[in-house]
This record gives sequence, structure tokens and C-alpha cells, in this order.
Amino acid sequence: MKRRDRVSLALSGRGLPDRVPWMELGVEPGLCRLLSKRAGASAYDEHLGALDALGIDVATIDAGDLPRIARFRSETDYFVLAMTGGVFYDSATRMGFERFLAATKNRRDEVRRVLSEAARLNEKRSLAALDAGAHGVIVADDIAHARGPFVSPCDFRDLVLPFYEVLAGEIRGRGGFALFHSDGDVEMMLEDIISAGFQGIHSLQPSAGLDLASLKRAYGDRICLIGNVELEDAANLPSAADIEMAVAEAVSVGAPGGRFILSTSSGVLREAMGLARVLAYRDACRRLLHRYGSDRA
Repeated sequence: MKRRDRVSLALSGRGLPDRVPWMELGVEPGLCRLLSKRAGASAYDEHLGALDALGIDVATIDAGDLPRIARFRSETDYFVLAMTGGVFYDSATRMGFERFLAATKNRRDEVRRVLSEAARLNEKRSLAALDAGAHGVIVADDIAHARGPFVSPCDFRDLVLPFYEVLAGEIRGRGGFALFHSDGDVEMMLEDIISAGFQGIHSLQPSAGLDLASLKRAYGDRICLIGNVELEDAANLPSAADIEMAVAEAVSVGAPGGRFILSTSSGVLREAMGLARVLAYRDACRRLLHRYGSDRA
């Protein structure tokens, strides 16, 4: 099965892929060079070589890099995922986070104006990426911290959600898949993310209290769950055995019935993780992702 078809089946829920797909939001350039083993290669060739060496199914590319999006679409069978910014976090960063949060209470018209500008920019980037060949767009926002959302669900629905309904609708209207990323404990917002029209939710951060089994029971037939392996812990980097156990648990819980894509919760494979640890993650994926899928049905 082609990579793009494997991922599309998981996102759409219209059937079981041959195995569980694997995606990441990025592979750091230094790690790409180590994995690709292509001395003096272009950034594109290093990126492609790293994905090939790992066996990932998704090429995640900044939505502004239209040439790379077009080339991956025309020359490979990867699912091409364009990544754009988030309406909430982009707006908070622009205004200053503390000022933005305060303004959600007493200057809501100003907040809506800033949110509208961020939404227009990311809609423009998203649609250009789809026109260049992206199969889908992931909106990389951060609407929560480890203990819950930055704003109340009521404020989120009133201020932010209408812009996401439009953005997800525009992406899907162009034939693309609409995915959403946020770190933190987003469980309180998942109904809203689904209602906005997003077809995939990424991170599902275990250290923020998100339990994949309960999420699968509650939402697994309505949205593709993407996560939730944690490889980064500054105090305690996982061993190869820990990584194998984390991948096995995520696959055994998330994969049955489909609508699951394996990923790290951070979404970024970093050189600081150590090449041996990244390769242990790759090897665990190679052994375990075939345990569920149409080949086993």
C-alpha cells in the first residue's frame, strides 16, 4: 500500500490500512544528515533520505515551502502534510501572552480582530500549500498546558472556534485533510475540535494526563488519534526497552478499529535524543506497526 493511501485511510476512517501509519511533525536537520548518510546532499535530499531511513509515512513540510511540497507530491508516495500556525497561539504571541489572556476577558473585540488576522494568514498559507500538492494541513497550535486549557471552554467556543470552523472547512473544501496539533491537556476541547471539522488530533501528551485508552473509547470513531509516545524527558531519557514498551502500548490501545497514527507527542525527532535512541524507536515501529491492519484482518 502506498504511504499516502495508508495515511488517508487512517484519517478518513473508511477502512483499515495495511498497517498502522507513522508520522512526525519534523526531523531536525542535524538528525536528517545523520540518518540520510548523504554527504553534501541538498536539504531536500537529506529530508527525503531521513524519512526513507526511518520508514515514516508522512512528509511534514512548512506550508510556506511550496517548492518542497510540490516536489514531494510529484516524486514520492509520501502523504504530504503542510504545517501552518495556529490561530490561538499566533495571536497570543503577537499580542503578548499575558496581555492576550487578559484581553479575552475585557477587550474581546480586539482579540477577535487579532484572531481574524491570524486566521486569514493561515488560511492563505493552507490553501496555497494544497494547491502546490499537499494532501492535508496540520494546524500547529497550542491551546493548553499540562493542567488544562489556557482559556475556558466557553471563551474558546466564543472567540476561537468560529475561525477554526472556517479554516477546517476551507481545507476540506479543497479536498485536503484537516488536522490539529496542540500540546497539553486538550481533552476538554476535543468535542469542539471535532465539531470544527478536524479529522485528526496530534500530540495526546501522556505527561499532561491524556489516557489513550479513554480517548479511544470516547472519540476513536469520530477523529483520528495521532500520538502518544513520549521520547523526551530531560530528567530520564528512555532506554530502548522503554521505547519498545511505549510503542507497543500505544499501538495495542490506539490501533484496533483504525483511525490511529503513531507519533511522538512532541512530534519532532531531535539530534539531542541521540541517534541510538531514534533508531531504537524506528526498530520498534518496524516490529510493531504491522500487528494491526488489513493484512491481519
